[in-house]
Amino acid sequence: MDIVTDARIVAALRRLYPLVAERDDLAQTVSHLREATSARELEERDRHGSRMAELDERILRATAAALDEIGLYDGARAIEWAMESATAHNPCAPTTVANGNNGRP
Repeated sequence: MDIVTDARIVAALRRLYPLVAERDDLAQTVSHLREATSARELEERDRHGSRMAELDERILRATAAALDEIGLYDGARAIEWAMESATAHNPCAPTTVANGNNGRP
């Protein structure tokens, strides 16, 4: 078994930071547009909300990969299972081509 150092943990998790920062920025914008009424503002809110959903999925997948990389296999599998379960129960849930189903759940 490989020794997991603090540096290795930080390196694995550091890849999440830009995704989380972008999502936080979008969340602030969406929050400010919560009371939007104009067509332009509604379109902007929806566009940012959709991007947030994409980032949520990427963050979850990146988290699972990071946990796997540092040897927390059960945590990684739990995230993957939860994502698969959510997709199976919600055919409208976001999916990626990476699941082998060409974007279909």
